[in-house]
Amino acid sequence: MRLRKRHDESLQEYRVSVKLSDLSAGKSIGCAHGNFGRIFVIPLLNGLPTTEATGAIICSVRLEGVEESIPEGQVMLNKTNPPTYEKPNWIGLADEVVVRADPASSPAGVDAIKLVIERW
Repeated sequence: MRLRKRHDESLQEYRVSVKLSDLSAGKSIGCAHGNFGRIFVIPLLNGLPTTEATGAIICSVRLEGVEESIPEGQVMLNKTNPPTYEKPNWIGLADEVVVRADPASSPAGVDAIKLVIERW
């Protein structure tokens, strides 16, 4: 995971790629900074962005072990490129973002998902 901080804007970015196999059980990504958050979702195939992805992932946040859903938390992978989809976002504290495959619409045509989590 790569973490970048822009001091002048008080913005932190967390960039992480999650293997498709890790999405079935769910993957937690630490991001405890700021009061606002937004998630960009980039489907990958062989390390490159792909427009052929199908299915969905579900994003939620966790604070002190309590998980809660967030607005636009379900992301349809075929709608992320160009990135005109409504990004999952939330207002408030969170220790982690949790990402998992949607059991009703499993991701296909990808081998990983790159997530760019913004906190400010």
